[in-house]
Amino acid sequence: MTDLALLLDIGSTFTKALACDLVSGAVVGRTQAHTTAKSDVMWGVRKCLQNLESLGLPGSLETSGYRHRYATSSAAGGLRMVVIGLTRGLTARAAREAATGAGARIYGVFTGKLGPETVGEIARADPDIVLFTGGIDGGNEDTVLDNARALARLGTRVPVVVACNSSVSGRVSEVLSLGGLEVHAARNVMPRLDVLDATPAREIIREVFMRHIVRAKGLGELSGYLDMEVMPTPYAVMLGVSVLGARRGDTVAVDVGGATTDVYSSAAGDPEESDLIPRGLPDPTLRRTVEGDLGVREGVSSLLALAQGRVFDAVRTEFRGFDRTALRESAFLRETDTDYLPAGALEEKLESELACACIDLATRRHAGRVEVEDTPSGPVRYLWGKDLRGADVLVGTGGAFVGAWNRGDATALLRAALYAGDESLRPAAPRFLVDPGYAVFAAGLLSLQHPEASEGLLEELVPVRRVGDAGAPGGKGAARDC
Repeated sequence: MTDLALLLDIGSTFTKALACDLVSGAVVGRTQAHTTAKSDVMWGVRKCLQNLESLGLPGSLETSGYRHRYATSSAAGGLRMVVIGLTRGLTARAAREAATGAGARIYGVFTGKLGPETVGEIARADPDIVLFTGGIDGGNEDTVLDNARALARLGTRVPVVVACNSSVSGRVSEVLSLGGLEVHAARNVMPRLDVLDATPAREIIREVFMRHIVRAKGLGELSGYLDMEVMPTPYAVMLGVSVLGARRGDTVAVDVGGATTDVYSSAAGDPEESDLIPRGLPDPTLRRTVEGDLGVREGVSSLLALAQGRVFDAVRTEFRGFDRTALRESAFLRETDTDYLPAGALEEKLESELACACIDLATRRHAGRVEVEDTPSGPVRYLWGKDLRGADVLVGTGGAFVGAWNRGDATALLRAALYAGDESLRPAAPRFLVDPGYAVFAAGLLSLQHPEASEGLLEELVPVRRVGDAGAPGGKGAARDC
């Protein structure tokens, strides 16, 4: 029997296919084709298989040439998730952890007692899923039940994950079911103060996501050929980062997309200094954050609202004729044509600076921060979140880094994620790795069934030189590309 696995990632723009040796983990062929999610995603899959066949590899899903076939997808986009809770800071934090890797994006957080106007806002947000939280176990019951009664009047069949105070969760589920909502019960996301238990809710969100993505025409057909259910692409990347962290030490990874920028960390994030006192809820060792306002295509307008001056000044240092009108026109092209590829030195420079701005802002939001509080005995330094200054590895993955690798400016992008001596505790002196062939998602996809091959796949990551470093870039480079 062959020892080849076919690994597919069906994105909203491109479908990627890798043929991988299950013994060594080596990629023996890779290709990509445009995803046609609005008509039939199978077109992109078949085109990839044709390309692999031209490389002398099996070119059919039906063939016995592949021992296993696995796939990830984000073709239908992330779930639009709305969150309901009692206290805004705690609710938002619990929701972020529940959404981590599960395929959901948070479009609204509503706290306190829900009134008719708030329910109207929730309806207008048109969520694909609602996460209903509120109260520690044995805590507030009345407001939680009132919110359930208000939500029951939403008037849709939207799935609701009930992960609230266990003392009242049964009654909440009953109220919502009588209102016609699709109810999924999970353990309380915050059973006690300063304790998060988001995994059960996350697994339910993943299940709903799987039902959501098969709405993309053709994914149902593809599922019939696979040896495992389609996995959300962010979850596969998170698993790949986990494998890398177990092998090479504390790891931070950045994935810049058209609409979002994702940051992953596999690190405890303990304070690097003895006088830095942890405060607030601890972050999980394996963590992902999604920044929905930072992207280089659909998200470029919101990005420039935050970083226009920085991007403009950086491009102007090399291209004196570049002006604000040119910036607006270039941004419009990117926002209206998600297939846009930069051509020419100026557009490539702008592409790089947009990605750098995404990475800078997203890693600042992901990393822990220092706050200094004056006390009678002197200033006290508190750590909120993870101290990532001691991270061993910084990885760039995804389409932006594939383009950056081809342009030769991947190092510049990674440097945008480094500690700058300020309150944001980002990696200080990590090794730089770039994923120019989508190995991280593939490693995560294989990790559950073929852990040794998963580790071998990560040898595809290419070390890149930082300013002042000795040595030259390396990499396996053994795969055939089409």
